[in-house]
Amino acid sequence: IFAAENYDHFLAVHAVCIAVSLIAVFLASGFNRDATSADQPLEIRNLPIFTFVGAVSAAAILIFHLGYMAAYTYMALIGEANGLSGDEQVTSALAISQFAGIAGAFAVVWLVGKIDYLRMTIVVSVVGALGISTLALDLNYSGFLWLNMLFQFCWAAGMPLILGIVAVGDRSGNLIRAAIPLQFVGMSAGTALASRIVDGGGSFDTVVVVAAVISIFALFAVAPLGGKIRLDAS
Repeated sequence: IFAAENYDHFLAVHAVCIAVSLIAVFLASGFNRDATSADQPLEIRNLPIFTFVGAVSAAAILIFHLGYMAAYTYMALIGEANGLSGDEQVTSALAISQFAGIAGAFAVVWLVGKIDYLRMTIVVSVVGALGISTLALDLNYSGFLWLNMLFQFCWAAGMPLILGIVAVGDRSGNLIRAAIPLQFVGMSAGTALASRIVDGGGSFDTVVVVAAVISIFALFAVAPLGGKIRLDAS
């Protein structure tokens, strides 16, 4: 849309998306909440955010986005630093990788109920962290493309998995109300952290390694609540 300079069309599409989201809110409000909440033990159902498990569970989504956004901030420059053409190769790799993100989100939808949340989160977190750290290697176009696809897949899959653990673990909604805004705090903090590393003389390799380490801590943060859910389910 921007390439065609149809900015009014972009605003129209954006407005329609927001309107549809608003309709979805009304349709989803209160959906099955009473039935599912009654099935949860009281200590899990009403998990206060100021408890250790509650606080780290809500913070997990902040940590997750902090790591991924730190790596993504300089993704285009990482490609150019590997000798790729910014206007063609880097742009195409970043665009194509978005479809892998869509696949990651739908993979979670398909696998929920077949594999428990915590097990999927472990796999996605470990694979994602390894993929992020691998961006520090010398890459050609194919390597850069595939790592970006893996990056987007794990980012789009990890977010609903962590939020799923938080939502299922606390049906009262106390934690999810805190976790949702914290993801945006994490994204802002990730950009600031990456800039701080580079401005302080660090390389892009340092950025992605630090980002990978941070992202894996999201798993440790949400694991206590994930473990409670597994025990309750068994």
